[in-house]
Amino acid sequence: MTVSEASRRTSFRDRLTLVRAGRPAPRRSPALLVGSVLAPLGLVLVGLAWLGASHTPVLQEQVAYLVSGGLGGVSLVVVGGLLYFSHWQTEQVHETRAQTAQVVAALQQMTTALDRVVEAVTSPTAGARLVATPSGTLAHRDTCQVVRRRTDLRTVAEGETGLTPCRLCRPTPA
Repeated sequence: MTVSEASRRTSFRDRLTLVRAGRPAPRRSPALLVGSVLAPLGLVLVGLAWLGASHTPVLQEQVAYLVSGGLGGVSLVVVGGLLYFSHWQTEQVHETRAQTAQVVAALQQMTTALDRVVEAVTSPTAGARLVATPSGTLAHRDTCQVVRRRTDLRTVAEGETGLTPCRLCRPTPA
């Protein structure tokens, strides 16, 4: 196995790992490929135009080098750079969309969990019993933080009067 085959296999494995992790593999768009050819080609043309113009003392020949090689080369560099930029912007858009989708999914999970918590706090749970301390005047759910670790609790009878509902757990009589 040659070094290039090993690097290709490693590259493929790395891409596969990224895809399995839920992250998109890097794309090679046509804009990137064309830009990677045009920009260096433009630089070569600018260099050749300079080389040609620098070796002739005749102004008319220098202008010909400038127009044919220099301006064409600068144009290719600009177009290649714009293609690079458009590829980069496209990648930024894809990444932003993926991150937005992850944030929306996390917010939906948080909303669902928060709805469950609110429902558990505000509605009486089925089978939850109401309790009070032996000399207390407040009625609590048996899951209330105020009486959670107490062992001397008494069960509140269904028709018992004179107890005020706890403001934390908001029990409602069954």
